[in-house]
Amino acid sequence: MNQHNEEFFTLNELYLKQKRSIHIVAIILDCTAQYKTANDYLTRIKIIDDTFVKVDNNDTKKGYFEVCQFSQLRCKSPKVQKIGDIIYLRRYNVSANDDDRLQIQTNHQAKCSFHIFDSEQQHYNVIDSDYDGQLQISEILQERIKQLRSYCFQIFSTKSLMQMIWYGLEPQRENQINKKDFDMLLRIQDIEQIQNFDESLDPIPMVKLTLIDSDNNNYYLTFQDRNYTKGQVVKIRSVRHIENEGVIVKNDYSNVLKLSNFFYDFKNFQQIKYDMIEYMKNNFDFDDYIEDPSDEYRRFSVLKKIHSTNNTITSLQDLLKIQTNPSQYSIIKTQKFKTQCYIVDIQPQTLEEAVKKVSYMNHNICVSLKDSSNYNKHAELNRILEAQIVVKDQSIDSTLNILQLVLIQEEREKHHDFFKGVELQKITSENIQQYEQNYQKICQRLCSHSNTHRTVDIVVQPILFNDRILFRIVDTQFLP
Repeated sequence: MNQHNEEFFTLNELYLKQKRSIHIVAIILDCTAQYKTANDYLTRIKIIDDTFVKVDNNDTKKGYFEVCQFSQLRCKSPKVQKIGDIIYLRRYNVSANDDDRLQIQTNHQAKCSFHIFDSEQQHYNVIDSDYDGQLQISEILQERIKQLRSYCFQIFSTKSLMQMIWYGLEPQRENQINKKDFDMLLRIQDIEQIQNFDESLDPIPMVKLTLIDSDNNNYYLTFQDRNYTKGQVVKIRSVRHIENEGVIVKNDYSNVLKLSNFFYDFKNFQQIKYDMIEYMKNNFDFDDYIEDPSDEYRRFSVLKKIHSTNNTITSLQDLLKIQTNPSQYSIIKTQKFKTQCYIVDIQPQTLEEAVKKVSYMNHNICVSLKDSSNYNKHAELNRILEAQIVVKDQSIDSTLNILQLVLIQEEREKHHDFFKGVELQKITSENIQQYEQNYQKICQRLCSHSNTHRTVDIVVQPILFNDRILFRIVDTQFLP
């Protein structure tokens, strides 16, 4: 017991018995960025200690605890910068989640608080906390921090993060090839400060990171400034996917976490290879545009190579039949259907109606730019452009039937293939009309050839929405 009658529990003790309002000292293994839920900002932190850790990916039950840190204010969320730092959790609850895994959660009724200590320093100064008062650090707490600092060096200097917690791609399996949200270990090559950021929208300045892998391939990522330095090895947590030029696209879970110089992965960085990245480049990139000589305003490209090898054409009539049988969704949800069709209509007709701010984690959070006050609100949300593409083909040409395809253009640093010239990140209340004109021109151009029945290849994948099967566009041959 310490001077405040606070009993510290190891993670193994918590694993054996769930407890409430407990005090924990542990090592940070992984952490998400803060993202918005319905009522709070949530940060998920994975922790280990010298009694509870896994060193291979075969053990999925006993490897780490997950801390769900709910914060009412974004500025009060944990700002985890480095794997291996020590976190002290006061008055947290432990419970089992839906997957039968134990979670540590905030306990607002007990006025819980977190406190983070640097793993490499010998002092006991708190580097981040949501506690407004002065933390009294007892001798027992000091001793536990000292023990975990020693264990941190021991475990991370001899074990790769890939052996402890890792999400990667397996090119041998098609369903794994298309899996998103994988991790990477990269070295920072250059840092560019982004000027004129709006502190009212995000108090943390942003930087553009140029990163390299062990084969000196370049990658680019815009992220919050966490005092990065050139030469640091960082773990990019949960990469959504990589654009053609090496631009890393994030999601709500994405984070950039530093590795100390004593880490095994820092010392053996040149041994880390990304065969999967080369595989993705060879199979997912678009080839050069092919000019259509009959129309100076219209261009075509071939499908991504991974889809171009699919010579099976599915008629829209067959897709309509699939829609009437939602019970088979679990069987077909990973399938991709290649169609040859022409565009009849695009809805909504205005860009303001099409662009929304959403949370990828909580689909109930959705605000529209049609309300002009939302331009400067909800900076933590992601912008998407959601449209319905109405199409027909020969199988339903002589009928009144149509098929509505869902197209979701996510916020990216590069133009989307379909609505080229509509840059979601740059849309403001002042320039919305300029982008509105671009949107209208594209819609008119896409639909103006419907009378000629000029068909293009579109690849779709089923999604389930309100117990109904819809088809989302995942690739298209057509470029406006």
